[in-house]
Amino acid sequence: MKNEGYSREIISKAYKDFDYKKFTRLKDKNPIEYLKEGKKQIVGQWHAIEGLSVHNEKYTVRFLINIGTILNDIEAALKTKSKYMKWLRKNFGHKHMRYFQQAKQLANMGDFAYDEAALGKNRLLAFSRLISDPKTNYQELLEKYPFKDITEDHGSLVFKQHVDSIITFHRMKATGVDYIEFAQAELIASILKEALPVKTAEKIAKWLGHFKTEAKKKEWLDNLILNHLQFPDQQSVAKKGQIKLREHLAFLINFGKQETLADATQIEAVRDLVDREALMGLHRLIQLLAEKLNIELAPPTGEKVTSLQDRKRRAA
Repeated sequence: MKNEGYSREIISKAYKDFDYKKFTRLKDKNPIEYLKEGKKQIVGQWHAIEGLSVHNEKYTVRFLINIGTILNDIEAALKTKSKYMKWLRKNFGHKHMRYFQQAKQLANMGDFAYDEAALGKNRLLAFSRLISDPKTNYQELLEKYPFKDITEDHGSLVFKQHVDSIITFHRMKATGVDYIEFAQAELIASILKEALPVKTAEKIAKWLGHFKTEAKKKEWLDNLILNHLQFPDQQSVAKKGQIKLREHLAFLINFGKQETLADATQIEAVRDLVDREALMGLHRLIQLLAEKLNIELAPPTGEKVTSLQDRKRRAA
């Protein structure tokens, strides 16, 4: 991310790695190598797409910050809002206005927006709206919430999801759902792969309002998350939630009995269906279920304890 020539390097490498003649020559000579080469080249081109997306998003934000910094300076120099707006309308078209407003907001976030530009424009703007005081330290806001320490975070995926979780948490709180836990906000962000939209937060709050006690509201917020934010029918709400969860768990248990993942063929078949993000979401869901049902997720005797939570539990 610190390399400004990164995009050029990605494009150059992607063109170099794409060798269609080499790929097709293997078709008759060596069918196995033909398929391997096809997969290799596809993966290479896909990584280039991902790399360009992240890198370009970062510099789009940084260029907007540059624009916003200039606009803030001009507004201060002209002294009045009316003079500033008159100058703006005279020199730029209507289509620029929305971007200019966002540029000023990003610039007002200071170093945080510049340093974390890879989060993307929309995520940074949503994050900034959580704070009424412009002098607030955004880094301190991040650190207020538990952040899992990881050794790998490809494309800042986990960091982005952490910010999405904070935005989701605050949006739910703003609707009056002040009993939401941060772990639940993390699950919602994991399911949606983005922060919970404001309108959806309002819809959830309205739906939870049908339940009389806070205990029931908490229970059905859990059920709603476990059902991937799909609102069940009011008349058969309990039955549907129980059946759906039971079916999912039964499927996973049955899969574990049938698939041992003992050979490379099985592993490759599963690899095509499960990505890292999906597996992490499932892991969080199982942890939440265990916590709510008061079930200890301790590994069998003799197995290595890898979870920080398990280590703390064993130490206690």
